[in-house]
Amino acid sequence: MLFRAKQTGIITQSTFERIFITFSQRGWREQEPNKPYPSEQTFLFKQLVYRALAEDYFTESKAAELLSLPVAKFHQQRTLGGFETVTDHAD
Repeated sequence: MLFRAKQTGIITQSTFERIFITFSQRGWREQEPNKPYPSEQTFLFKQLVYRALAEDYFTESKAAELLSLPVAKFHQQRTLGGFETVTDHAD
């Protein structure tokens, strides 16, 4: 962002150099400050595997293999046996 700010004229060359030196001194050119953001988790691949399984493109064991799960655990998750159910209690 620093380079882009300089390219677009948002900051001057001297400001760029000062900030760049500060980043270098603090080690921020190698690792950003604070904790890194958690990795994004996408569900698209999992959705595609379940859809292909539903359309009989492959077996349950192949689906489990693609999702890196033991077949028993995959089967349990697929039949919703691995999820707790929440019931509403009327007061």
